[in-house]
Amino acid sequence: ERPTRSRNLMGPIYRLLHHILTEKKEIIKVKGLAYVRDWTFVMDTAKCLVSGLDAKEPLSPLYNASCEVNSSLEEILTAIQEVPEVNFEWEEVEMDKDADFSVKVSSLRGPLSIKKAREELGFKPQYDLKQGILEYCDWWKKSMKKGLWPP
Repeated sequence: ERPTRSRNLMGPIYRLLHHILTEKKEIIKVKGLAYVRDWTFVMDTAKCLVSGLDAKEPLSPLYNASCEVNSSLEEILTAIQEVPEVNFEWEEVEMDKDADFSVKVSSLRGPLSIKKAREELGFKPQYDLKQGILEYCDWWKKSMKKGLWPP
């Protein structure tokens, strides 16, 4: 995920990594640790799309591409902390005005089902949250070293 002319509202993982990797914040104040979503790494999304394009006759007009596991904001922060050479701490705050990063917890939902994609397309996600974040951070850091990031 990255900002473009047609997309400037970035998701939580991008916004956190921007604070940590680009702004080099050592402490991130967060609100909304109970926020959960089913995150999917781009390579799994691409794999599901290719599976649909390669299918002889897809049975369904719509498939979910997902890892089929909910992860909380706290799990995301912990996964980022486990990336080598990424150093920061985080603390929970009560008020939006005190937070560097805030998400609303009101719209909780379960993970997306990939049953149709699995059964009809043979799709199986390869990246869990930790592996996806590790790969994303690696891409981000390499892009910064090359002067390609941030835009």
